[in-house]
Amino acid sequence: MNFKLLIISVISFWFHLGLSVISPQILEVNKSYDYKKPAEKLITYVFMAVECPISQKYIYRLNELNKRYPEMNIIGVFQENTSKEELSDFKERFSVDFPLVFDKGHRWALEYKVEITPEVFLIDRFNRVLYSGAIDNWFISLGRNRKAPSEHYLLDAFLATKQGEEVKIKKTKAVGCFLELNTSHHHGQ
Repeated sequence: MNFKLLIISVISFWFHLGLSVISPQILEVNKSYDYKKPAEKLITYVFMAVECPISQKYIYRLNELNKRYPEMNIIGVFQENTSKEELSDFKERFSVDFPLVFDKGHRWALEYKVEITPEVFLIDRFNRVLYSGAIDNWFISLGRNRKAPSEHYLLDAFLATKQGEEVKIKKTKAVGCFLELNTSHHHGQ
């Protein structure tokens, strides 16, 4: 069974039980880890909102990353105030090619201090955040974007980790919609 299917199975099981906190270290706690060696298993959590136009616009780029680098293990994370129907419609409407999950009780959002959607977290198998923030610099602010990004923060962090190098840019400011955990999403930067 490949890692992505294992992660999806574990996530599905945990969510079925009503638990929402899962981290990569649960899968292989007993293995030793050489910090100079590239991480063997990574997960990329992308916090998104169905109504956020920037979340919507990034689906194509995320699908491309997922297709080109399946070991990036991209998982779209939505807050529980999103209905199953809304999430299903979002997945179909934007042809999402990676798993989408609910963040029950906002545990992941609170743990990672998510403020904006889309906001990404590249996590190693020990639940360490290797990179967090914007996917790239395509968006300058709401309603303002470049024709194409010139900085690829998530991809650069992933490739550095994969090559056993230190991530140079560990955090950037995400641009998108404010994440309000109890109600709806409002636009902001």
